[in-house]
Amino acid sequence: MSTHSLEYAYSRIQQHIVATRHPVIFELGMFDGYHTNMLLSWCTSAPCYHGFEPDPRNIPKVEATGLLNRINFHPAAMGHVTGKATFYMATPEPNGCAGSSSLSELTAITILNSTWLRCQNIIQVQSWRLDDFCAIQQINHIDFIWMDVQGAERLVFDGAPNMLAKTRLVWTEYDSGTLYKDSSTIADILARFPGW
Repeated sequence: MSTHSLEYAYSRIQQHIVATRHPVIFELGMFDGYHTNMLLSWCTSAPCYHGFEPDPRNIPKVEATGLLNRINFHPAAMGHVTGKATFYMATPEPNGCAGSSSLSELTAITILNSTWLRCQNIIQVQSWRLDDFCAIQQINHIDFIWMDVQGAERLVFDGAPNMLAKTRLVWTEYDSGTLYKDSSTIADILARFPGW
């Protein structure tokens, strides 16, 4: 995404959050909390904020930010099952950041094109279907979803047919459909949101 496109997207998200009183925000894939702080800075009234991060290497980073006093933090994944799910821990990026792990497996194409990227370990993590989580928490709508789940977008969508229809705005990623086993193309994403 170009810098101009990113700035435009952030501007639209900011306008939406600023205009929403007590926004219900879900951040799926918090990494180190950088975007959490950005989104919170745009809230003009107290949000109902749920942040999810399943990579055990990133959980202490989130905890060290002080964000746990401001949001509902869940050291878990959001996906297609509620319960334990297989999580593929990727090798850290050359800068040391652990941001490529996923509920979805890396493909041979990705490993071939990124010499540093491999599956380092396979673990079990707590996972939620968005529909199940919201039913338990008695959440009946979502104002904004920030979704950075590294190729597991379709898995999240599969677990959220009810809540996606009750969500006002979604930020997500797509690729050529080849980077992870469950990667989504732009056509895959748009098919989930008929009429949007």
